[in-house]
Amino acid sequence: MSARRLEKRAGSRARRALGRLSRLALALLCAAPRAFAEPELSGSIESGLSGSAGTGGAAAFSCGFEEFANLRLRTRVGEAGTVYAAINLVAASGEAARRAALLEAAAPGPLAASSFAAGSGYAAALELERLYFRLEGEGADLQAGLQRLAFGYGQAFSPSDFLSPPNPLHPEARPRGRLGLAASAYPADSAKLGAFAFAGTDPLEADGGGTLLGAQAELHGAAASIQALYAFEAPGPEAELGLHRAGLSLKLEAGAGIALDLLYSYDAEDPAGLAGLEASLGADYSFLDGDLYVLGQYLYNGPGPLDPEDEIGELYAEAGWYETAPLERLPAAEGLRELNRRNYLYASLAYRVDDYTSATLSCLAGLDDLSFSPALELEHEPFQGMVLSCRCRLPLDPRSFSSGGERGELGPDNSGSLASVELKAKLRF
Repeated sequence: MSARRLEKRAGSRARRALGRLSRLALALLCAAPRAFAEPELSGSIESGLSGSAGTGGAAAFSCGFEEFANLRLRTRVGEAGTVYAAINLVAASGEAARRAALLEAAAPGPLAASSFAAGSGYAAALELERLYFRLEGEGADLQAGLQRLAFGYGQAFSPSDFLSPPNPLHPEARPRGRLGLAASAYPADSAKLGAFAFAGTDPLEADGGGTLLGAQAELHGAAASIQALYAFEAPGPEAELGLHRAGLSLKLEAGAGIALDLLYSYDAEDPAGLAGLEASLGADYSFLDGDLYVLGQYLYNGPGPLDPEDEIGELYAEAGWYETAPLERLPAAEGLRELNRRNYLYASLAYRVDDYTSATLSCLAGLDDLSFSPALELEHEPFQGMVLSCRCRLPLDPRSFSSGGERGELGPDNSGSLASVELKAKLRF
């Protein structure tokens, strides 16, 4: 028999053996008890179209299209474990893509490569939002991985939620997760004790700089809840001697819902006094059998770099900063924040027209320079799982009403927009 025929016969035997092995493995898998439950996939996808009339160095008119999807996966492992994963998918063009790219360039991280890849007529990105597991026992649980750990009871402002605080200018923004461990114990039905450890914000830091260690405690009553936390950030580039944070949040149901939220940050190298304090106080109430909902919150923003008497131009290195597009301006110093002044007020009024339609009027006000960012949002649910929305925003400041008025932080020149409109269609599944 020729060598070629022997080789062919040996290959045939190997294929038959592999086939029998595969069938045996499949039979054993089907016969064995299943350790994993069926994965549950859920999420949302939305299409957005935005347009803006620009000023302050921005284009006179800009528009953009964005497609965004959030996909969440959940599966049980045995009787005590659960695995969670979530990713965000983005495809954008026009102003939406340019804004995303400039934001990344304006705040470069330790990884220089952009997360956006250019395609034909769009830029796309994939972001890992969550990836962690949870183990549950009697009176205790443990979470490990890329997760979201929320603190505080504030709504528009929540200073004690320092890992990923909400921003009333971007209410739809998804809070980012941190990589680490979080353990909780429940000594009583109304009490919780927790400890956590998270990696620093610089993923290339190998000496433990910026590592976050902390603990929290919660107590819930019939009409009140209280939460306290402490966290220590190991010495790193942002705090050479480390950073201590202490937070307190209180929620009270007394006809109206009242929420107090405090966070104090102490840097031993640079003790800041009141500049280390962030505090919010708010109340919400429902009228007309729940159809009308009102919320108001005040924020004291101690870490803001601008004192009440300072001009907004002190944030930027250029004298004519208002002639440059907002995302291309050079900051005068490090520490530029989304909110840079001391005192803010947020108010919103939401009215449910019927079971499928609602309208929300909201406004963020900078009390130090009398600048405002009012917004009107309309939502309609044509069928279950789909929401159509339209949001209009109109930045205002004293200069909007007088050529000699002061430019405000929330006004047109600093935001780069005279007015903006966002149209969205969102499907949940």
